[in-house]
Amino acid sequence: MSNEMRKIDAKWIRAKLMSSPVAPGVYSPFINAGTKETLSILEENYFKEDLMEGLSCFKYLEGDYGSGKTQFIHSLAERADHNQIVTAIINIGQECPFNSPLAIFKAIMSSFVPPRISDAELSEEKGIEVLLRSWITARLRELGWSFGQEVPDMARRQVERSFTKIWLSPPDQQMAYALFALGKRILDWECGAQESVTDHDLRAWVRGENVRSKALREDYGLHEPARDETAFKRLKTVIRFLRTRLGFRGFFIAFDEGTRTANQDSPFSPG
Repeated sequence: MSNEMRKIDAKWIRAKLMSSPVAPGVYSPFINAGTKETLSILEENYFKEDLMEGLSCFKYLEGDYGSGKTQFIHSLAERADHNQIVTAIINIGQECPFNSPLAIFKAIMSSFVPPRISDAELSEEKGIEVLLRSWITARLRELGWSFGQEVPDMARRQVERSFTKIWLSPPDQQMAYALFALGKRILDWECGAQESVTDHDLRAWVRGENVRSKALREDYGLHEPARDETAFKRLKTVIRFLRTRLGFRGFFIAFDEGTRTANQDSPFSPG
């Protein structure tokens, strides 16, 4: 993100804060203060070192209500984006309780944000299909394609290989099939194909929705929607695919409890 704030951005942030005094999402880094040194340490230790080496970790941020946890999370996400790290910020609450693996899986799948290229405009688009599309279009550009042009057959075949190569023993075979299928269909769309009802069902199935259809079963072998028992195995499959097959450098997944109501079943409940 550019360090310079445009006048239109400043007006939007002011209007947002006057109507709802909470961190303004992706615009949070513009008004962040007092945590620059901490953010820089985390960026250096994790985004530039550990994640690049394939390591992972879990950190818990604690603070009183209104102390700036959400602001800090969004500012740290901006540092992740600057280092070409995929981000996903999930609001924990009644619609996404922390004790529901399926809800967590669905929230993550719908919250993926691809790293932006250079100083591209901020976008509200997010989700697994947005992440796949960003990778596909980036690879096509590397192979000489430009927006508005017809995709050369050679470039299409090169990109398609990432979604057709055999994957031995993925954590969840159905999710592997679904990622291959969705990637190929997104490539088809970039080449001019029209979306179908089955495409809509495929996208929803990958996101964890309770979708069952004859076409998904017959065309892609997808017969079992995600459940609590399979959610984390499917998430592991997604992360492994994105990291090893598509080459994404790392992932910053944050759970914001700022809007969460007390839930005694949650591992982070008071008392």
